[in-house]
Order: sequence, then structure tokens, then C-alpha cells
Amino acid sequence: ALIEPYYFSYYTANSYYGLTTQMPFTLFIATPKKKPKVEWQSVAFQFVTLSERKFFGYRIERAFDAEVYMAEPEKAIVDSFDKPRYAGGVEQLARITWRCLARVDAAKLVDYSVRMGSQSLVQRLGFVIDYLSNEGLVQPLSADLKSKLLKSVGNAPIYLDSKRAKTGLFSKDWRVIDNVPRDQLLSEIEIR
Repeated sequence: ALIEPYYFSYYTANSYYGLTTQMPFTLFIATPKKKPKVEWQSVAFQFVTLSERKFFGYRIERAFDAEVYMAEPEKAIVDSFDKPRYAGGVEQLARITWRCLARVDAAKLVDYSVRMGSQSLVQRLGFVIDYLSNEGLVQPLSADLKSKLLKSVGNAPIYLDSKRAKTGLFSKDWRVIDNVPRDQLLSEIEIR
């Protein structure tokens, strides 16, 4: 009733699918329309404007005592890597990837990532998957899927977290400057 078309994503969808233990106080709604934040019955609704080409990958789910449009798990992850601030930051991205990679369709995850048309999204996602794989926390992507992601990496290097210090180790494959200390990047993962 607040806006059409829409789907819940980011922190909200990640919480719905059990990819984060954080329960957001704000519900995040993706929409191709611009709309300011709304509070209704003590719930905050944050509208995240997406371009038409990024507005895909959702389905009807039963949540909040109603049938609503919710991002598919793969799209929730892709949206989160596209706009990390709406998903809890880079530490939450690492946790989400750790929790979901074995449970989602990896081919769909890669396809959706490339379809978004964002080189920094692909760079961040590929780097985090490789990082967690090197730590033994997730299985690596197949060679075909990794190659598909690598073909969408941009020439410009990006920082893993744009809000942190501008120093760090450079990943040549992903063109990512890792400016997040290991203990912080893995801080949301329950290592057993």
C-alpha cells in the first residue's frame, strides 16, 4: 500500500532468509520510484531507488502477516553488495556470503551480479567469495562462474569499504584494495 512496484530487500530480505542475526528496525524496500522514508505504526520504511534495469529478481513470500514481494535470496545478496550501507556494511556482507553461498543457486547469483551492470558490485562480491574461500569458510566458485564474474571486473580499483582508511592490500584479480582488517571483516562470522 505504500508504493508500487516494490520488493523488500537488503537487511530486510537478509533477515527474512536467516542470512543475518540482526533484526533491522527499518524495513528496506527497493523500488524504481523516489519516495522519502515513511514511519507507520512505529515501523520505519526506507525506500531505495533502483534503476529499471536493476529492478528484478523478486517473488511473493508470506511475511509480516501478509503476502509481499520479497527479493529472491540471490537478489537480496546482489542488492546488498550493490548498496552495502543498506545491508549493515562490509562485515555483514562477509557474514551473508558465509551463511548463504552453499544454500543459493551460485549460477543465478553470478548471473544476477553481472546483470546489475555494476563493476564495483562484481568486484566486491568476487573478492569476498575468494577471501572466504581462502580462509576455508566457503567453497570456491566453479572456474566457469568465477571466469564470468572476472569478465565484468572494471579497470578502476575500488576499496572494499569506501568509508575506511585508503590503504590496504591490492587484489589484482578483483581490483579491490582490501582496507578492512581480517578480524573486523570476519567479526560477524561464528567460526567453529
